[in-house]
Amino acid sequence: MEDTTRGGASGAGGATAERESEPQTPEQRIAELEAAVEAAKGEAAANWDRYLRERAEMDNYKKRIERTYADLAKRGRKELLLKLVGAVDNLERAIAYDQDSSQETDTRNLIKGLRMTYLQFKELLTGEGLVEVKTVGEQFDPNVHEAIATEVAPDKPEGHVLLEIQKGYTIGDELLRPARVKVATKG
Repeated sequence: MEDTTRGGASGAGGATAERESEPQTPEQRIAELEAAVEAAKGEAAANWDRYLRERAEMDNYKKRIERTYADLAKRGRKELLLKLVGAVDNLERAIAYDQDSSQETDTRNLIKGLRMTYLQFKELLTGEGLVEVKTVGEQFDPNVHEAIATEVAPDKPEGHVLLEIQKGYTIGDELLRPARVKVATKG
């Protein structure tokens, strides 16, 4: 009776449904998992390849930027040196004049030439953004001044800059070199 009930109730379509819902054999399951692993390996390889390409592209970008900055720095340095060469040429002419001349050196003209060369250097430095730090008569400011000496000066306020020993310079808002100064004290 059991045979008739199964066969009669389910018919031919029931047999197919039973086979589909039957558990897979271990060999089928292994084949399915191996296919999934191969697909994952393929995806991982593609991702790794994409990563390596992106990494190489980033390295090339960094190198390109470094070359660009190096070229800009080199060009800027070259332009500055070309400006300095003109002033150095004037100094060389002054030195050569003194050595080549059989006449006695005209100190007035030599000093005039030195002043002109000095002004040429100052114009060049100012053109590059260099600004002298104000000193004499100013209140001592440790941000831009370096006190290397003091002097008792009862007629001046404490911390008043009396003498500039070495000029200080700024470029924009940045201090290039502090001014070395002598500062007043009360005693």
